[in-house]
Amino acid sequence: MSNIKLDSYKIYVQDVGLLVSMLDSSIKLNLLNKDLYINEGSIIENVCAMHLSRRKDKLTYFEKKSKLEIDFVLNIDGVVTVSQYLDI
Repeated sequence: MSNIKLDSYKIYVQDVGLLVSMLDSSIKLNLLNKDLYINEGSIIENVCAMHLSRRKDKLTYFEKKSKLEIDFVLNIDGVVTVSQYLDI
């Protein structure tokens, strides 16, 4: 039996430059000034999603009502691996 919800999903932008152009202008300015400590996890999460999808990994995630979220749940050679990217 599977616990997968087909009506719950995330959308990733395959062009990180396009994603950044859609973000708040202060975040864009921080990136241009090479401030890598911005509080914006969506950028790194999208980069990781791009990498994993190019490897042909199925992108799935986990979340609970308690706000627990795991960004990527992967099945690599039969071993379940989880990955969470936190804002710095």
